[in-house]
Amino acid sequence: MAWSRAEWIENTMGAWQHITDPIAASMAQAMGGLLQTGGAALPPELAGISSMLSPMLNQMAGSMYSMQLAQALGQLSTQVLTGTEIGLQLLAQPRVVVLPAAVGGFGEGLDIPADDVLLYLTLRETARQRLFAEAGWLAPQLLAMVEHYAREIRIDTSALEDAVDIDDLGELTPDKLLQVSENLKGRLFEPTRTAEQDAILARLETLVALIEGWVDEVTSQAAQGWMPAEPQLSEMIRRRRGAGGPAETVFRTLVGLELRPRRVRDAATLWAMLREARGIDGRDALWAHPDLAPGAEALDDPQGFVHGTSGEGSRAFDEIDLELQQLLNGGPGNAGGPDAPGSDGPAAGDPGDGPEGPDAAPES
Repeated sequence: MAWSRAEWIENTMGAWQHITDPIAASMAQAMGGLLQTGGAALPPELAGISSMLSPMLNQMAGSMYSMQLAQALGQLSTQVLTGTEIGLQLLAQPRVVVLPAAVGGFGEGLDIPADDVLLYLTLRETARQRLFAEAGWLAPQLLAMVEHYAREIRIDTSALEDAVDIDDLGELTPDKLLQVSENLKGRLFEPTRTAEQDAILARLETLVALIEGWVDEVTSQAAQGWMPAEPQLSEMIRRRRGAGGPAETVFRTLVGLELRPRRVRDAATLWAMLREARGIDGRDALWAHPDLAPGAEALDDPQGFVHGTSGEGSRAFDEIDLELQQLLNGGPGNAGGPDAPGSDGPAAGDPGDGPEGPDAAPES
């Protein structure tokens, strides 16, 4: 599907709201706290009605954050090339979406036919959507991790106190509200992260790197021999990613999340080595379950992971071999394995299926 920028915003707003709702709630709580921390400074005529002001402050916090969300998504919509380029499944229904206005800008200055640019970006988005559709656990887990990170965010109350004048609460106009929102940009969150946030961020960056590395690998395989401009286009994507993808500023502004998958090249190398060593089915079987997906250790030592000499690689391939053997044999005792028909395991399109589908036999 070809979408306008407005259509992309409309169709991804639900996912963004899930991500940002915890931030809006924290901001409203912090705004309400201004009445308690600054109670002594309240004007006499307002001191006795603090309970009446709290709902107004909550509404004001929601309005300010909504303004920031709208501005950030408007900016992002001018840069994003496809529906899920940022690495998260933001679409309610799996579909391949491109934004022609942005695609045209991406291809400017390249000595490549516009149709090839469009085809290459469509291939990438198709690969990403196929992965999200087949590894059913992946998209929900990514969004859950971002939401979890957002719930741990702490609002910088000192920045709020500087931006909001308690004395002027009765005279807040939309223009003043917009000015307060602008003053809070880049100052809304406390600069320090918790240990839990650091752990979430590390896992999130690894997962996004694995997704983008897999997309790089399968797109390259699909385009090789058919599209002479593929190496040049893949290099353009790498440069675009290295300069900071379109979502980086938005995540930093809205969620305080410094999300940059720095190890996409390592992930692409890992997936290519897995394909060479174990075939397409063996490579994609690692998406069957979150416990099987490679971790940071696999990116540190792709060779050890692929050949099972590292601890993570040995455990993963033991489990994969067992699952594939059960699939071929109809499960233990011919009662049906986790992916066999009639079992309680996932059906096609659920987490147990690799991108090759439930009926794909492993290469031997």
